[in-house]
Amino acid sequence: TIGLPIDDDLHEPLNLIAEAGENSINLSWDEPFTCPDGQFADCVGQCIDDWYSAWVGDGICDDGDYGVWFNCDEFDFDGGDCGGRNENTGNNDIEKIYPTHINTDFSNSTYTRSDSREVEGYFVYRDGSYLAYTDDQAYSDESVSFDDAEYCYHITAVYEEGQSGPSNTACAIAAGEPGMMGDLNGDGTLNILDIIIMANMALGSQEPDLSLADLNDDGIINILDVITLVNLVLGSRTIDTSDYLGTDAIIYISDNSVSLSANGNIAGYQMTVKADGIELNTTIPLMVETNKTQDEYVIIAYGLAGETLTGEQMQLFTASAGFEITSVIVANVLGDAMGTDLTSVPLPETFGLSQNFPNPFNPSTEIQFTVGKDALVSLNIYDIQGRLVSSLIDNYFYSAGSYKMNWDGKNQYGTQVPSGMYLYKLESSNQIVTRKMVLMK
Repeated sequence: TIGLPIDDDLHEPLNLIAEAGENSINLSWDEPFTCPDGQFADCVGQCIDDWYSAWVGDGICDDGDYGVWFNCDEFDFDGGDCGGRNENTGNNDIEKIYPTHINTDFSNSTYTRSDSREVEGYFVYRDGSYLAYTDDQAYSDESVSFDDAEYCYHITAVYEEGQSGPSNTACAIAAGEPGMMGDLNGDGTLNILDIIIMANMALGSQEPDLSLADLNDDGIINILDVITLVNLVLGSRTIDTSDYLGTDAIIYISDNSVSLSANGNIAGYQMTVKADGIELNTTIPLMVETNKTQDEYVIIAYGLAGETLTGEQMQLFTASAGFEITSVIVANVLGDAMGTDLTSVPLPETFGLSQNFPNPFNPSTEIQFTVGKDALVSLNIYDIQGRLVSSLIDNYFYSAGSYKMNWDGKNQYGTQVPSGMYLYKLESSNQIVTRKMVLMK
């Protein structure tokens, strides 16, 4: 019966209602109406009499949008409104077939005009596709996924001669059970997979789910929610003293690079930058990701296993000249936003290597250096015989600025080296600076 032709003089069911129940979406509708002899059903469910005096010859082709649908291939008194479609060619009925049945073979079907008939049942459609047949005036759709998705329905009345035009469209949302906060993949546990999904939401590369991902309830998903989720996955963080809980951060901006420092450990940051291009510093102990939309980059950095930055000045990225930071959030280990200031810094004029501190040292020491102009830089540790011990920087691009590196007293294989004197050498394409340091156990 699904292939029956549609006749818009066959009355349409009225007032379809869709409501989401506990386990289904419930539909209900009114009885179809019937017009008495000499009257016709219009497109809004009314019966019109004397329709010929009001509609014939008014220059408008009455196709249902304005009231009565003149069946031009049966009536020869449309006053010319239908543009000469008064010849019964048999092809005009195609306009009365519901779109989902447009390819059905109706060659053996009959098209009978009647103003009084009994409804046999109803076709139910969901989101434009046939769903089911019922002879009741109600139907429960139990084949939906309760994931906060919206489903839209319409119905047609089925008669012996054909089916009516579509009813109104009624929609309902199949609301799902609220999941565990932070469980973004719905597997019932909080883990690294949820962290990655939330980071993608913060980057704007994945549709945000405020109901499960907005952990601090501020109406947006960002690095603060990511760090909070990291803490939930880890179970807790260990904070030795309040001195390590960062409260204030500084963004240092030069002509083509950006650095970050804070008065405590940095658990992550998020930044939006307008630039033609950027190069991220991937040597920091955080996962760094970016997403570009038009001329704007969204950068997010966080520790999947709880890694942090010490708060000492660290270069974040280099960029083409004329870049602009439009927003920035720096998060401490509790997932709270630090107060952040942006400051411009003068570029160093020299290529320099400072004395390590402390010196002598055990077990680690800090090495500071400056780059006067953009350059490929190497920073290597040698023993007193000139043999390479460890390569801290291997021909990496640095823009003009000041930087710090830490050496933990281990060689390139991760083995602790013995006490003694060591050389550390800073090199660019045309400059070399060497200094001595002492490891003492």
